[in-house]
Amino acid sequence: AAVVQGAAAAAPVADAGCRWGASSGRGYRWPEANPALVAPAVATYDYRPYRNPLQAEMTGDAITIEVPPDMFASFNLSDGRGRASSEEQYVLRSMELRAPGRLPEGSSQALSHVLELVLVHEDVRRSGVWASIVLPLAVAVDPSADLLASLLAGSQPPEREGQREALLMRASHPLDLAKAFEGASFLTFWATLPSRCQLASALPARILLRNSTLDMSQSTFARALRALRAASSAAPLRPPKDAWLM
Repeated sequence: AAVVQGAAAAAPVADAGCRWGASSGRGYRWPEANPALVAPAVATYDYRPYRNPLQAEMTGDAITIEVPPDMFASFNLSDGRGRASSEEQYVLRSMELRAPGRLPEGSSQALSHVLELVLVHEDVRRSGVWASIVLPLAVAVDPSADLLASLLAGSQPPEREGQREALLMRASHPLDLAKAFEGASFLTFWATLPSRCQLASALPARILLRNSTLDMSQSTFARALRALRAASSAAPLRPPKDAWLM
């Protein structure tokens, strides 16, 4: 497990309505990092390579990928003092592949990227609290590690809303999410994510935006873009000004 310094804050009170889960919701504009906003906390990431097929569905605005019980993927946040009562413990529940939100004409992202892979986690200690880790993807001539290529290898991603397909069809190309956290920093803040059921409109969530892009090849991007060509894309939300660096 990789250990990095991060920002930990008290979570908002959870909405007790829905236990079915959260979706990634709308994307965010990347905030400008403020070097003064670094909290004394520790993040521990534990994501192990996975080789079995994953079920995916086109939901209209993203390709949602189900995470099975035998996929070990989690992260913890603590205050660095070993106090169990202050620890946030998150387990990966789903992944979503989407295009970035459409920016108004004449504006740009602080971090330029062409796709986003969102890792949606549930806090296993606090009911109704979630976390969304957003991994920005950009095209590179010679990508050192192409996470998306592993997901799409030997697969045909779903393109029509409601269509379901299997991804990660080649065991020789495992999905190794740990590479997304090696030497990475994140900007984090509290917000809400939409619920997947009708009993709650929003769920409190820690948002983590990776502070640099992950590489993918032009061919990987072309395949993903073809699958997402009919997906809807709303303008990205503005993040709060107090985004903490971790």
